[in-house]
Amino acid sequence: MAWGWAWLRACARRVSRLRGTARPVQAPAPIEPGERVLASGRDVSGAMVVATGLAVYRHDGHPGSGTWSRLGWEDVDRMGWDDDAHVLTLTRWSGSPQ
Repeated sequence: MAWGWAWLRACARRVSRLRGTARPVQAPAPIEPGERVLASGRDVSGAMVVATGLAVYRHDGHPGSGTWSRLGWEDVDRMGWDDDAHVLTLTRWSGSPQ
């Protein structure tokens, strides 16, 4: 029984550390009903980025500002991944034939 309590205490500490590290990554992105967050992080300028199944949201990067931009996946023309820099690049579809 003592090992059970020790395991529970160890798990509670790990979970509390996770909550502490996850808090800065969470942001009040204007996610639409039914959307599910797939990933979140920061862009190269340090601005918060949240990807859902329907769109990518980017915060304007100013602390305290609630301004977000939305790029729906249907508006993405190209995606590229740079292995060396670990950077994902999204190119917006211009709407004109190429």
